[in-house]
Parts: sequence; C-alpha cells; structure tokens
Amino acid sequence: MHFLPGNPLVRLVVPLMGGILLQHHCRLEWSVIFLSAAGFLVIVMGFSLLASRWKFFSGWLPGFSILILLLVIGATLTRINQAQRPVFSSEQQFFLGEITELPGKKARSVHTTLRVRRLRTDTGWIPAKAKLSAYFASTREARELLPGDHIMARAYIRPIQNYGNPGEFNYKTYMATHRIYHQVYLGRDAWQKTAQRGKKSLKARSNRLRYHLAEILAGGIGGKRPRAIASALLLGHRDLLTPQMKEQFSASGTMHILAISGLHVGIIYLIFSTGLSFMDRYRHGRPIKTLIVLSVLLAYAYLTGLSPSVARATLMFAILALGRLMKRHTSVYNNLACSAFILLVINPMLLFSISFQLSYAAVTAIIFYQPRIYRLFSLPPLPGKIWQWLSLALAAQIGAAPLVIHYFHTFPNYFWLSNLVALPLASLILILGMVYLITTPILPFLSEFIQPPLNIVLLGLSKIPGIIAQLPLSETSGLWLSPLQLLLLYSLILSLSGFILVKKIRLLKLALILSISLATFNIYTKWHKPQQLVIYNTGKISAINHLNGRHNILYLNGNKQTLKKIHRYMENHWLSHQAGEPVIKQLPGPPPNAPTLPVNQAHFIRAGHIRLAYFHGKTNFSRLRPAEKLKLDYIVLAGNANISGETLRRCFTFKKIILDSSCSYYYRQRWIKAFGQKDIPVYSIPEQGAFYKTWG
Repeated sequence: MHFLPGNPLVRLVVPLMGGILLQHHCRLEWSVIFLSAAGFLVIVMGFSLLASRWKFFSGWLPGFSILILLLVIGATLTRINQAQRPVFSSEQQFFLGEITELPGKKARSVHTTLRVRRLRTDTGWIPAKAKLSAYFASTREARELLPGDHIMARAYIRPIQNYGNPGEFNYKTYMATHRIYHQVYLGRDAWQKTAQRGKKSLKARSNRLRYHLAEILAGGIGGKRPRAIASALLLGHRDLLTPQMKEQFSASGTMHILAISGLHVGIIYLIFSTGLSFMDRYRHGRPIKTLIVLSVLLAYAYLTGLSPSVARATLMFAILALGRLMKRHTSVYNNLACSAFILLVINPMLLFSISFQLSYAAVTAIIFYQPRIYRLFSLPPLPGKIWQWLSLALAAQIGAAPLVIHYFHTFPNYFWLSNLVALPLASLILILGMVYLITTPILPFLSEFIQPPLNIVLLGLSKIPGIIAQLPLSETSGLWLSPLQLLLLYSLILSLSGFILVKKIRLLKLALILSISLATFNIYTKWHKPQQLVIYNTGKISAINHLNGRHNILYLNGNKQTLKKIHRYMENHWLSHQAGEPVIKQLPGPPPNAPTLPVNQAHFIRAGHIRLAYFHGKTNFSRLRPAEKLKLDYIVLAGNANISGETLRRCFTFKKIILDSSCSYYYRQRWIKAFGQKDIPVYSIPEQGAFYKTWG
C-alpha cells in the first residue's frame, strides 16, 4: 500500500504548513516571496522546454515545483494576514463597536469580544474592521450587555503583548489565532450603549441565541455543577465552571468533553447518519439524507457560537458526507487534509491554535491506531464494546499526549478509566440536552419527561471526574517537552506508523535513530545546565531569579504568599530547567516607617560572574562614598526609584539600566528619556519583556 500516492491532499497540506511556519518565524519580505514565486515559474517553464529524453531524468522537477508553489502560497497567505492587522493611534480614540461574544462576568470586570464598526478620525467617522478583547469595569450596565448590543466608547486601544517571561504561555499568538490583536479597557464612564446601527453580525446573532438557550438550561437543570457542565457541554459556555471543576476534569483526562469540538460534532453526525440510514434504500433518499445531516451540523455549529473548533469539525464531516453522496469512498486522511487545507487558507494562524493541533493529532491517531488496537483482542459483545471505547481512548492519546505534555506539562494517568465512563455519559447528555432545548419552547410537556433523566446523567458526570482525580497517582505533573523534543517524538511516532503501514525496514531504522537522538537530547539537557539570570515581568512585584544547575535562588520583593500570586509567570521556566522550588531571598525596600533606606549589602546581588544592584523607591546614598566606582553589570530600578543619574554615575560603573515592571509608566518614560540623552543603555521590562542572560 502506498500511502502518499493514495492521499494526494496530505502531500499538499504539509508544504502549505511549512510555508506558514517559515513566514511566521522568519518574517520574509515581499521581495523574497516574489523571488521564490519567480523561481517556481522558471522551473516550470524550463521543464516544459526540455526534450522528451531529458524529461525522463528530470521527473522530480514537477513535484519539486509544486512543493515550492505551496511553500510560497503558505508564506503569502501569512504575509497578507500580517499586513492586514489593524493599526490604532497611541492616543485615546472614539469608536463604535458591537458585542459579538457572551460576556464573561467576574468580580471586578466583564470580558467579551468587541468588533469595531466605525472609528472617528480628524476627518470624521470612517468604517473599521477589527476585533478587540474588551474589558469593562463591572457595573450593572456592563453585566447586562448581550451579543448584538452596540456601544460608543473613548479609550486607549493597545496591542496585545506577552509578558515575555521565558517558557510562559504565548497569549499574543493564542489571540492571533482568533484574529484579535488589540485589547481595550473601558471604565465606568468610558462608554455608553447606543441604538443598534445596522444588522447584527452572524456571530452576534448566534451568541444571542446561546444566551437564550443558557436561560432555558438554567430554568431546568438543578445544581450549580450540573448546570455548569450542561452549559459547557451543550453550548460551549464555560464561564460557570469553577477552578476546582476545571482542575478535576483536567486531572481525570476529561477536560476535552467540556470543550465543544470534533467529538461532539462526530456524535451528532453518527446519530443522524445512522438514524437516517433507512433512506438510502429509496431513489432520492441519499441526497435528502445528506441535506438533512448537513443542515443539522450547520444548525449545531450556529447554536454553539460558530466556534473555530466546531466549524473545523463541521467542515470535515461535511466533506465526508458529500463524498459518500457522490459514492466516492475517499480516504479519511484525504478528508482530514482537505478540511485542514481549506481552514489554513482562510486563516493561516489556525496552525498555531492548540485546539487545532490537538484535534487533528487525536483524530488522525484514532483513524490509524484504533482499528489496529481493537483487532488485538476478540471479545464477546459486551466486553468487546468496552474494549472498543478503551481502544479509542488509547489511540487518541497516542496522537494527543505529546502536545498535552508540551503545552500543559501534565498527563492524566487514568484517562482510559475516566473516558470509559464519561464519554458514554457525555453522548447521552448531548442527545437528551439537544432534545430538551428544542422541545422546551414548542413542546413543554415533552421536555418535562426529558428533564429528570437529563439531570440524573448530568449529576453523574459532575461526580465522576472528582472521584477519579482523588485516586492515588491520578496525575503526573511537572513534565516538560521542548519544541525539539516534541518534533523528535512525533517524528518517531510517524516513522513507527509508516513501518506498520508499509513494513519498510528503513522506517524501523529511522525510528531507532530517532529514539537514540531523543534519549541523547534528554541526557544532554539533564546534565548540561547553564546558569541563567532572569528578571521577570510580574507586574507590581519584583522577582530576580538565579538558576545554577539544580540551585534555584529567587530574590523576591515579598514572601511565600507573594510567590503564590506570581508563580504562574515562572513555573514553566523552572520545569524547562528541571529546577525545584526556589530558595527565597528578600529584596530590600523602604521600611514602613522610614522615608528612605540607606544603601547596604542587601542591595547588591551576585549571580555567578554577574553583579547587579537593586534599588526600590527612595534610597539614601549619603553613606555610600566609595574610593573608586563600584563595578556592576546591571542596575535594576524598581518601585519608582527616585535616584538621580548623577548619583548612579558617581558611585558605579555599569553596562545597562534595567527598569523593573514595578515602575510606573511615567517613571519608565522619564528614565528612558534621561538615560537616552546620556547614551546609557536602558532595558524596560514592561515594554521589552523579561530580561534574561544565559552563560556557562
């Protein structure tokens, strides 16, 4: 069996993804892309002019030219996406916008997505098209906002930035996958609701429908936990889930059940495709059945808010249904590749979406491994059904586990047990819940019969993850896979899969080489631990970290309670260095009852060969009269340090001034301007991200 010739779309989507990755990481200019396209044309024209006898020896040229073409297409699409990102003024701006997502309500703020419709400039109002991550001050008016509402506001529109801490979650890229590049904070008096101007967007109408369906669920589902699960599983609205519930579902390996994705779309597709199979016997039954199935899938995507994951799965199953209608039993891998190709052409940034990667990795693994795992044992009907569910869970983990470890640094050890129970319950909730939502407005007497069993199943699903999460060794945490390790591991899985498929010994040899490479890299990273100095971007708290082998020293402007607040900024970096919990050393600050703190030994830190000084707030230099200037590498200014440049130059020689994230914007700008005039390098952590230096 030849896999690639039988699945041509797989060969097309891989170089397209390569072009997207190339442009995202290298930021190629238009000139380079045009030169690459010209090279493709030269190859094609040159091949067409070759004599027939030479074409035989140049048969690889057409395939190579198509590879170049798809790389260019991927790079071009990404470059267009980068060029189309909106640019806003650094000043406050008036704008008209539409709420498109269900607002998430917290104690101090209300968060939603805002689509800018019009923007006011010096010449008047102009049309605009941009999505903002909007935070409203928590007021009664903000909590009553609904999708489709229009507002007029005046505020600063800022680009979304990462904190820049090493190993930290890339929030900027995550938001870019949703085509959101800016954020805005709207205080109590910064906005007002306006009369609707124009029609509601499709997204807004969909989410308003979700709001009304959520009210139906709230009226019929008893208990906070079952109601939160029903809202998440049926409508994709996860704001009701508490942190404890998320932790339990994550530890038990069932968090994917609460995130509406291909699993839910697949269940709906199987229910209607199997339930309407009798129509295949009639002359025009197959087209009618396909139309009904497609309509149901589109309706489900609409009532769940048109989320990217549901749209992706709907497209995939629509391609499968249309292929069966045309009696073309094409490869499922081709269907997967086709849906991925279309989605990446529409939005190339989806390639960096965690849900996109997880869904395609899991589905591909299920298609390939589940039948092979299931055929390992021949069992009677009831045990065979259980084994079928288990084999599906095992196959999905083969594809998804490396990504889960890479992004979340944890692995649920009882995923097989939790999914064995939770997946059937989730399928039953999906069926009963949809019937309940449909019948409540039109046939309330029928919904009353569905309500009790739905509540019972929801209650059961709400209890199971907590029980499994409390089992001994339910979760392995503290795991780390670097991007290179992730690439090697997936290459190993692909080579072994290729060997299973075509039985080529060279693929087994490749798998052995990859295994040795992965083991060698793991040993190298375990024993080679360079020293590193990191000054984190943690808001109002100063944190300076010295990593030296297994020694983890954290200089902190606070205590262990303070560390709990900022732990998320550092934990991934410590995992990557296989460093344990830090030894905390107190950074000096002004005493509560004294206006200034005299300079003392605590102000100076030595990290390997690097020497730095840390000054917070008002510091008294009157006692510091060195015979010669003290030599430092860096001076860290924190807490709006009120120190003159002349004082620093009188006492120290240094390479760079570092402005800590605890300095206010005003003080940072003042320091940047003052030191810029003296040609002294300044590094501002809030603008440039965490400062880190590696050596050894």
